Amino acid sequence: MKRHVFAAAFGALLVVLPVREALRGDSALYTIEDLGLMGGFAPTVTGMNASGQVSGYVTGASGLPRAVVYTNGRGWEDVPGVSSFYSVATGINDSGEIAGYQHNGVAIRAFRYSPGPGLTSIEPLPGGIMTMARAIDAAGNIVGQNISDTGSVAFRAAPGLPAMALPTLGGSSAIACGINAAGQVVGSGASASG
Repeated sequence: MKRHVFAAAFGALLVVLPVREALRGDSALYTIEDLGLMGGFAPTVTGMNASGQVSGYVTGASGLPRAVVYTNGRGWEDVPGVSSFYSVATGINDSGEIAGYQHNGVAIRAFRYSPGPGLTSIEPLPGGIMTMARAIDAAGNIVGQNISDTGSVAFRAAPGLPAMALPTLGGSSAIACGINAAGQVVGSGASASG
């Protein structure tokens, strides 16, 4: 009888010890850093690159967003050349290129900001009235949505080339919101049945 009690206790230890080890946990592999405010307002963060640059926008006293970028040692700054009236930075790649959209005085247009060359506007597809960039990859390809009176179409725009429509699921609305280094695009859209 004592052997059975010993065997049961030993078996229980074998079950409990791995659980105890799993609960212990390793030290944190991250730190938290306060990036501060811009003009007394907290920016909304939309992306970060391998150098620690951060894209986003700040909504100030006017209530309208303004595209901003955070760089270590410099803090938050407006994205150069982008509208201070209405703009949003939606992503940043490792080269510091920023994707977003702005009101250019006439309509909302997607933009690509590249350090050096500066700002490039992405014009709508035929029949479109506005474009909004949602993401940028390492090569500077931008994806987003083209909006028209009949709905929205997902697009991809390579550097130096106009936007091109992406295939749809058959419905009247689609948006591309991410692109990886392999050129794969992710997004959402309506099917023909809605």
